[in-house]
Amino acid sequence: MPELIRIGTLELRFLRDKHETRGSLDLMEMTVPPRGQMPVAHYHRDWDRSVYGLEGTITFTVDGTAQDIGPGGSLFIHRGVVHAATTHSSAAARPRSAQTIARPGGTPSASAPPNASASSPASGPTATRYPAPAPNASVAIQAKATL
Repeated sequence: MPELIRIGTLELRFLRDKHETRGSLDLMEMTVPPRGQMPVAHYHRDWDRSVYGLEGTITFTVDGTAQDIGPGGSLFIHRGVVHAATTHSSAAARPRSAQTIARPGGTPSASAPPNASASSPASGPTATRYPAPAPNASVAIQAKATL
């Protein structure tokens, strides 16, 4: 049964979580109200995120670059890259998001780039390294999903 978590006017409905998928996937739908936004820009240390637009248009800002995602649109966010989302329209937006962890060979370090530890953020042309999120970040979501 899906679990609903509300943060202000933002809603996250978890369809599958890390506990059901042996730590390999969190699948959620997010509803962002008209002219709404994520409470804080953030990143995921260990998870990549794929976003697929279901309804409305949501603007994801990923590593400082804005990208609109409408119905049928998609976006991939590498682990370690800061992102946030807003809606600028008079209609709510509802994207589906999957957070996945890939561990080839079954070890956390197998997916790390050369000369990097398994816990370091992604590197590459679209990734920026940032400090860890503030400890008072959304406890409800952290308990449900791996941020």
